[in-house]
This record gives sequence, C-alpha cells and structure tokens, in this order.
Amino acid sequence: ESGLDVNPTKMHGRVIPSFRWGCYVGCIFHPAYILRNMDLLKLFEQDLEKILPKVGCKLVDNRIETHWKGYKFVTGFGNIMLALDSLWQEDCVTFDFETNSLSPHIDDPKVYTISFSCRNSFVIPIDYGNYLTSIEKPAVKQRVKEFLASNVPKVIQNANFEAKWCYKYFKNPIGNLKEEKKESFGRCFCRIRY
Repeated sequence: ESGLDVNPTKMHGRVIPSFRWGCYVGCIFHPAYILRNMDLLKLFEQDLEKILPKVGCKLVDNRIETHWKGYKFVTGFGNIMLALDSLWQEDCVTFDFETNSLSPHIDDPKVYTISFSCRNSFVIPIDYGNYLTSIEKPAVKQRVKEFLASNVPKVIQNANFEAKWCYKYFKNPIGNLKEEKKESFGRCFCRIRY
C-alpha cells in the first residue's frame, strides 16, 4: 500500500512519515531479533543513533540498556525483586515478553526480558545475559509467575502470544486480564507529531 519495500534489511536506519498515525516512524530491527542475533547489535545501535535525533529523542549515556522511553533496565537480584514487588501496588500494569521464538513450543524456550509499564516502568532480564545466577533466576521466575497470576489488573498488546508463553514458560494463566490493546503500540510510540 505504501509503495515502500518494507524489508527490514533495506529499511533499517530510515525515518519515514506515517500519515495514518500522524508521526514519524524510525525503522529498526525488532529488539528480540537483535537478542537472537547479537552480531547485529552494533548495527542496531548505529540505527538508533541515526533515528532518535530525527524524532526528538536521544540515547541516555549512549547505552540502550539504561533507559528508553521511560523504562529503566533493572539489574541485580535485590533490585529486580524490589521492582517486581512494587507491581502489587499498581492500579494496572501492561507487560510484554521478549522471547527467542514466536512459539513457546520449542526445545529451549527463553524469555529474554519482560517489560512492565506502570508508574515506574522497567525491564528485567530473565534469560538475557548473565544478570542472574542459577540460584537467582528460579526465584525471579517464581515472583513473576506470582504476579502474572495475581488479581492486579493487566493490559497487554497481544494476549494470545503472552498467554501461550505464560502457560508454557511460567506454568500458569494470566490473572485479571482487563483488555487487549491491539493498537497500543502505535499510540505509545507515535508521540512526536509533525
């Protein structure tokens, strides 16, 4: 419809106007793809460095992991557990998994990170990097499992995807799912108007 070749290999690093959303769109590889193809990380960082200034943003401390759109990348077992404990105080939480596959029904399913949107939005590592020890990771997964099953209201973009991963990876359903936001991605990321 747009007349553009939307192949990410050709489009990455470009900024184009979205007349549908009334904003500019920066084309990058999906972060989950980069996590599965770490040899592209430098290219991903270069694309962000080109795109973000064009849409009125910048990298903080030149590190992608530090902050992005108000999200803090939380590290350290104690800090992760405190951040997860804070979720029970929220009126509503949106969450999103970054995984190693679209389907959890593979030999070695991994949830690299989970992002939580609330008053203090943050991202925690699960299977990404060496942030958690073999003793800490099960405790973090258990706390996430407890939160996902809790009565805290939750809103997610792709309920079917997240529900499959909850059943397979965390062995439980999502509790108190209020609604699925199919267009929330467009609303969240298109705030820079032209």
